[in-house]
Amino acid sequence: MQSAKTSMLLLFLLLGVTSVAQTGHSSAQVMDTIWFEGEQIVRYSDYSWEYLADIKTDTISDELAKEIYAKIDTAALFTYRWHTGKTYSRDINLKNMTDTVTLNLLSELDPNVFLPQVGSVTSPFGPRWGKMHKGVDINLNTGDQVHSAFAGKVRYARYNQGGYGNLVIVRHFNGLETYYAHLSKIDVKSGQLVKAGAVLGKGGSTGHSTGPHLHFEVRYFDNPIDPQLIFNFKYQKLKTTTLLIHSGSFGYSKPSESKNLTKPQTPKVPLDKKKRTPIGGNYK
Repeated sequence: MQSAKTSMLLLFLLLGVTSVAQTGHSSAQVMDTIWFEGEQIVRYSDYSWEYLADIKTDTISDELAKEIYAKIDTAALFTYRWHTGKTYSRDINLKNMTDTVTLNLLSELDPNVFLPQVGSVTSPFGPRWGKMHKGVDINLNTGDQVHSAFAGKVRYARYNQGGYGNLVIVRHFNGLETYYAHLSKIDVKSGQLVKAGAVLGKGGSTGHSTGPHLHFEVRYFDNPIDPQLIFNFKYQKLKTTTLLIHSGSFGYSKPSESKNLTKPQTPKVPLDKKKRTPIGGNYK
């Protein structure tokens, strides 16, 4: 895959693609984005390009966020198997994958991370009642705000007949999708760009639920990943800034609160329940 990305960049160069620093692109349109050696590159219609990191800002207003997000809105990430009425849209079995994928959990566009809800985990990821529980259940009260863990774009926002009840699915810039289920109210629409911490809806007990709680899932190409590999819900912290995805990530056996695929890093900014400040922040 890396060689394919390299070939794409070389192709751009052979076609006369030059850096935006040399040409400018005031009237050009975004055509595509690619990843090259861990950097995301934005390609414009006038064959100019620039690194996405070069157009980010440490302080992002809502207006500027929309402008920056729009620069990658044409990327295949938000068109490939983009189904607004289908729960699982990229059903690819990764249990036999031979490579390891490194995902950055902090977006260049929005380096903040939020817990979707501050509360105790009442049911962890893993086998439960003879079935696989593919997320974590977080305690809440009906009407509590549920927040997007990362920045991204809402793919699914509707009532789900499969047991999730009112469900919001957000696809993030690193390819992960997060699921927020059993909501009493949905406050976003499909296609809506959201920043980390954006209110997606209100907690509840819709669908197959015995009481108010948030069922929260993290999936990569529809393959569930234990959210506790990413978040320490008890201490309200982000465990790591990167996540390694490989075949072992999907060898489900038991909850893995203490199991990490990467070395944990302690965030500089803890989560304040009242102020709703982010966990993680911009790891400098």
